[in-house]
Amino acid sequence: MEEMKNLEIIDRTGKKRNIQYKHIEVCRNDDWYKFTEFYEGTFIKTHKKYFFFGETISTDAPKKIFTIREDYENPQLSKEWWNTTVMSKLHEYDQLNNRIQEIENGIVL
Repeated sequence: MEEMKNLEIIDRTGKKRNIQYKHIEVCRNDDWYKFTEFYEGTFIKTHKKYFFFGETISTDAPKKIFTIREDYENPQLSKEWWNTTVMSKLHEYDQLNNRIQEIENGIVL
């Protein structure tokens, strides 16, 4: 498994954010699909030691925020394309989180 790489960006609000990303390759029906997953922060993941049996184990796992179905090593995609796409996906993620917070605070409509 490939290690995650760090990316420091400044979002639309001017806030500096530290995001990790990694390259994923999946083979389905004799075709290779390459895409890039982006992570920010961690969450506590709990699971059983032996699938259904044993003690419950809690570990910190990276929180996936979005996926771009392109390979970051693709030379046909420019730096500007990546910047625009990442900023757009990050904005969508922030809007979703803001809406979730509103619902939790009782602001439904």
